[in-house]
Amino acid sequence: MNGMCWHCDATDHDTADCPGRYKGGAVHGSYEDHVRHCADMQNERDGALLCRDIALKQLESLARDVVAPQPPPVQNDGTPVWDLVITDMRARKEFGGRKYGTYLQAFNGRDVLMDAYQEALDLCVYLRQAIEERRAG
Repeated sequence: MNGMCWHCDATDHDTADCPGRYKGGAVHGSYEDHVRHCADMQNERDGALLCRDIALKQLESLARDVVAPQPPPVQNDGTPVWDLVITDMRARKEFGGRKYGTYLQAFNGRDVLMDAYQEALDLCVYLRQAIEERRAG
C-alpha cells in the first residue's frame, strides 16, 4: 500500500479525490477509517462492491506476507534467544510462585489445555497487533 487509504490505493487516486467524509483528510490509512469510509460509500453507486474488493485486496496482501519465506538467520554477537527465554522463564516461575503461593504443578485442579489455549489466543492477538502496527508505521 502506498500510504493512502485502502479505497484510494485500490482505485489509484489521490486522497484529495477521495469521496466520503474523509475527503483529503489526514486520517487516511487505518482499518477503522476504512470501515467508516465504506459506511459513507454505501449510498454511492457500487460502493458496497468496491469496499468488498478493497477488503479482499488487503486480505490477499496479508496472506502473501504470512507465507513469504524468511532469510536464514545471520550469526552475530547478540545473546542467544534461548538464553533470553530461559531467563524469562525463571523470572515467570518466581513471579507465579509469589502470586499463587505455589509453583505450577501437574494435577493442580485446572484445565491445562484450556489455560494453554486461552494463552495462545492472547498471543495471536498480540502478534497480529504488532504486525499491524509495523505495517502502518
